[in-house]
Amino acid sequence: MNRLRVVTIVAGLLTAVLLSAACSSTPASRFYALSSVNATDHLKHRQVKDRGIIAIGPIRIPEYLDRPQIVTRSGNNELVLAEFHRWGGSLDNDLKRIIPDNIAQKIDSAGYLVVHWPVPGNGSLPVQYRVVIDILQFEGTSGGTVTLKCQWGILGDHEKTRKAVRVSLITEPVQGPEYEHLVAAMSNAIARLSSEIADVILTLPMPAEP
Repeated sequence: MNRLRVVTIVAGLLTAVLLSAACSSTPASRFYALSSVNATDHLKHRQVKDRGIIAIGPIRIPEYLDRPQIVTRSGNNELVLAEFHRWGGSLDNDLKRIIPDNIAQKIDSAGYLVVHWPVPGNGSLPVQYRVVIDILQFEGTSGGTVTLKCQWGILGDHEKTRKAVRVSLITEPVQGPEYEHLVAAMSNAIARLSSEIADVILTLPMPAEP
């Protein structure tokens, strides 16, 4: 076996070893989900009166957030996709799940039933108000702050009138350097938005008692 061939074989073996080591050191992906405020089994004990339904939706997110990776911001104009830190389902589905739940926890006592839009029943159920939410910005920095900016409105009278139109800008501190701290801060920001919406709903006229 000549010297050149030996060198070639050794180089190939070294490359294979290095590639194997690189593959074995690749970190495992971690998955996260937003959480509701004080999530309990309160829904099992709700007593809903005939005061109509509050439908939440559609909830729209910008295209840059509609991806499995968690998005953070680096500087004013740079977004970073965390390849190994991802949503367990999707950010879109998490928002559709927890915003109605957060609002329900605050206005259950008023006798409304809070559901996600579209409401089942082919329009036969008595929707009192519908909340439409457009999220414009929702990301943060590790160990910094989460920023949530959105515009939202409440439709009433069978969606013929606008009962409220708002723009919310919420910042929430991130209490640590890990992605779990970032997601916790995002959950807190959504909780504050939900509370703002619930407060406005509670100021609106309720339908007359049957």
